Amino acid sequence: MKLADAVAALTPAQRESLARIQSDRRTRDALLNHKAVREAPAAAAVEAYARVEPDGSVVLAAKGLRLINVANAREHWGARKARVTAEHQVIDRALAAVSLPAGPRWRVEIVREGVQLMDDDGLAISAKGVRDCIAAQLGVDDGPTGPVTWSYAQHKAKGYGVRITIKGVPDGAE
Repeated sequence: MKLADAVAALTPAQRESLARIQSDRRTRDALLNHKAVREAPAAAAVEAYARVEPDGSVVLAAKGLRLINVANAREHWGARKARVTAEHQVIDRALAAVSLPAGPRWRVEIVREGVQLMDDDGLAISAKGVRDCIAAQLGVDDGPTGPVTWSYAQHKAKGYGVRITIKGVPDGAE
Protein backbone atom coordinates (compact mmCIF):
# COMPACT_ATOMS: atom_id res chain seq x y z
CA MET A 1 0.00 0.00 0.00
CA LYS A 2 1.36 3.44 -0.91
CA LEU A 3 1.76 6.05 1.79
CA ALA A 4 -0.73 8.37 0.07
CA ASP A 5 -3.34 5.58 0.09
CA ALA A 6 -2.70 4.86 3.77
CA VAL A 7 -3.15 8.53 4.71
CA ALA A 8 -6.31 8.78 2.61
CA ALA A 9 -7.72 5.71 4.41
CA LEU A 10 -7.49 7.42 7.82
CA THR A 11 -10.55 9.01 9.39
CA PRO A 12 -10.38 12.76 10.21
CA ALA A 13 -10.06 11.92 13.92
CA GLN A 14 -7.16 9.54 13.21
CA ARG A 15 -5.43 12.20 11.08
CA GLU A 16 -5.78 14.77 13.88
CA SER A 17 -4.47 12.34 16.48
CA LEU A 18 -1.52 11.44 14.28
CA ALA A 19 -0.82 15.11 13.49
CA ARG A 20 -0.59 15.95 17.21
CA ILE A 21 2.40 13.65 17.70
CA GLN A 22 4.33 14.77 14.58
CA SER A 23 7.47 16.83 15.11
CA ASP A 24 7.79 17.65 11.40
CA ARG A 25 5.67 20.71 10.55
CA ARG A 26 5.14 19.68 6.92
CA THR A 27 3.88 16.25 7.88
CA ARG A 28 1.60 17.75 10.51
CA ASP A 29 0.20 20.30 8.01
CA ALA A 30 -0.34 17.61 5.38
CA LEU A 31 -2.30 15.49 7.84
CA LEU A 32 -4.41 18.40 9.11
CA ASN A 33 -5.13 19.67 5.58
CA HIS A 34 -6.01 16.15 4.39
CA LYS A 35 -3.29 16.24 1.75
CA ALA A 36 -1.71 12.98 0.77
CA VAL A 37 2.05 12.83 1.05
CA ARG A 38 3.54 12.46 -2.42
CA GLU A 39 5.71 9.52 -3.30
CA ALA A 40 9.19 10.28 -4.60
CA PRO A 41 9.36 10.45 -8.40
CA ALA A 42 10.72 7.39 -10.15
CA ALA A 43 14.38 7.60 -11.08
CA ALA A 44 15.09 8.35 -14.71
CA ALA A 45 16.34 5.47 -16.81
CA VAL A 46 20.10 5.42 -17.30
CA GLU A 47 21.66 4.43 -20.62
CA ALA A 48 25.23 3.26 -20.15
CA TYR A 49 27.84 1.75 -22.43
CA ALA A 50 31.60 1.29 -22.42
CA ARG A 51 33.98 1.05 -25.34
CA VAL A 52 37.70 0.42 -25.78
CA GLU A 53 39.52 3.22 -27.60
CA PRO A 54 42.34 2.55 -30.09
CA ASP A 55 44.93 3.55 -27.45
CA GLY A 56 43.58 0.83 -25.11
CA SER A 57 41.78 3.18 -22.74
CA VAL A 58 38.18 2.52 -21.76
CA VAL A 59 35.50 5.19 -22.01
CA LEU A 60 32.25 4.64 -20.14
CA ALA A 61 29.28 6.93 -20.77
CA ALA A 62 26.21 6.86 -18.53
CA LYS A 63 23.53 9.18 -19.84
CA GLY A 64 20.95 9.98 -17.17
CA LEU A 65 23.18 9.06 -14.21
CA ARG A 66 22.92 11.95 -11.74
CA LEU A 67 25.73 12.43 -9.25
CA ILE A 68 24.51 13.94 -5.97
CA ASN A 69 26.65 16.05 -3.63
CA VAL A 70 25.91 14.18 -0.40
CA ALA A 71 27.50 16.93 1.70
CA ASN A 72 24.60 19.22 0.76
CA ALA A 73 21.85 16.64 0.26
CA ARG A 74 19.43 15.83 3.03
CA GLU A 75 19.10 12.21 2.09
CA HIS A 76 17.96 9.28 4.22
CA TRP A 77 20.69 6.68 4.62
CA GLY A 78 18.49 4.05 2.96
CA ALA A 79 17.83 6.26 -0.05
CA ARG A 80 21.55 6.98 -0.33
CA LYS A 81 22.41 3.29 -0.18
CA ALA A 82 19.85 2.50 -2.89
CA ARG A 83 21.18 5.32 -5.10
CA VAL A 84 24.83 4.25 -4.70
CA THR A 85 23.89 0.61 -5.33
CA ALA A 86 22.13 1.67 -8.54
CA GLU A 87 25.24 3.65 -9.58
CA HIS A 88 27.40 0.55 -9.01
CA GLN A 89 25.02 -1.65 -11.01
CA VAL A 90 25.05 0.74 -13.98
CA ILE A 91 28.84 0.90 -14.02
CA ASP A 92 29.31 -2.84 -13.45
CA ARG A 93 26.93 -3.71 -16.32
CA ALA A 94 28.64 -1.32 -18.73
CA LEU A 95 32.16 -2.48 -17.84
CA ALA A 96 31.22 -6.16 -18.11
CA ALA A 97 31.27 -5.80 -21.90
CA VAL A 98 34.90 -4.61 -22.13
CA SER A 99 38.37 -5.52 -20.91
CA LEU A 100 39.90 -2.96 -18.59
CA PRO A 101 43.33 -1.58 -19.49
CA ALA A 102 46.38 -3.28 -18.04
CA GLY A 103 48.12 -1.61 -15.09
CA PRO A 104 50.03 -1.63 -12.83
CA ARG A 105 48.89 2.00 -12.53
CA TRP A 106 45.87 3.79 -13.96
CA ARG A 107 44.56 7.28 -14.62
CA VAL A 108 40.82 7.72 -14.19
CA GLU A 109 38.93 10.85 -15.15
CA ILE A 110 35.32 11.26 -14.02
CA VAL A 111 33.39 13.94 -15.88
CA ARG A 112 29.98 14.98 -14.55
CA GLU A 113 27.34 16.55 -16.77
CA GLY A 114 24.59 18.53 -15.08
CA VAL A 115 22.25 21.45 -15.38
CA GLN A 116 24.29 23.36 -12.77
CA LEU A 117 27.95 23.25 -11.84
CA MET A 118 29.08 22.06 -8.40
CA ASP A 119 31.94 23.44 -6.36
CA ASP A 120 35.14 21.39 -6.56
CA ASP A 121 34.81 19.60 -3.23
CA GLY A 122 31.15 18.76 -3.95
CA LEU A 123 32.18 17.34 -7.33
CA ALA A 124 34.65 14.94 -5.73
CA ILE A 125 32.13 13.92 -3.05
CA SER A 126 29.40 13.31 -5.64
CA ALA A 127 31.66 10.91 -7.54
CA LYS A 128 32.54 8.78 -4.49
CA GLY A 129 30.24 5.90 -5.43
CA VAL A 130 31.56 5.89 -9.00
CA ARG A 131 35.15 6.01 -7.76
CA ASP A 132 34.60 3.12 -5.33
CA CYS A 133 33.05 1.02 -8.09
CA ILE A 134 35.88 1.68 -10.57
CA ALA A 135 38.49 0.84 -7.92
CA ALA A 136 36.65 -2.41 -7.17
CA GLN A 137 36.54 -3.26 -10.88
CA LEU A 138 40.30 -2.66 -11.11
CA GLY A 139 40.83 -4.68 -7.92
CA VAL A 140 42.73 -1.90 -6.16
CA ASP A 141 42.44 0.51 -3.25
CA ASP A 142 41.15 3.98 -4.13
CA GLY A 143 43.10 5.72 -1.37
CA PRO A 144 45.85 8.33 -1.83
CA THR A 145 48.62 5.72 -1.93
CA GLY A 146 46.74 3.45 -4.34
CA PRO A 147 47.82 2.84 -7.94
CA VAL A 148 45.12 5.11 -9.43
CA THR A 149 45.40 8.82 -10.14
CA TRP A 150 41.91 10.32 -9.98
CA SER A 151 40.77 13.52 -11.70
CA TYR A 152 37.38 15.19 -11.86
CA ALA A 153 35.78 17.60 -14.29
CA GLN A 154 32.30 18.84 -15.09
CA HIS A 155 30.37 20.82 -17.64
CA LYS A 156 26.88 22.14 -18.04
CA ALA A 157 24.38 20.14 -20.05
CA LYS A 158 20.62 19.99 -20.53
CA GLY A 159 20.45 16.71 -18.64
CA TYR A 160 22.58 14.60 -16.35
CA GLY A 161 25.28 12.08 -17.13
CA VAL A 162 28.75 10.80 -16.36
CA ARG A 163 31.71 10.02 -18.62
CA ILE A 164 34.57 7.97 -17.21
CA THR A 165 37.91 7.44 -18.92
CA ILE A 166 40.21 4.69 -17.61
CA LYS A 167 43.79 4.63 -18.92
CA GLY A 168 46.47 2.11 -18.06
CA VAL A 169 49.91 3.49 -17.20
CA PRO A 170 52.80 1.07 -17.75
CA ASP A 171 55.71 0.84 -15.29
CA GLY A 172 58.12 3.76 -15.61
CA ALA A 173 55.67 5.97 -17.49
CA GLU A 174 53.96 8.89 -15.77
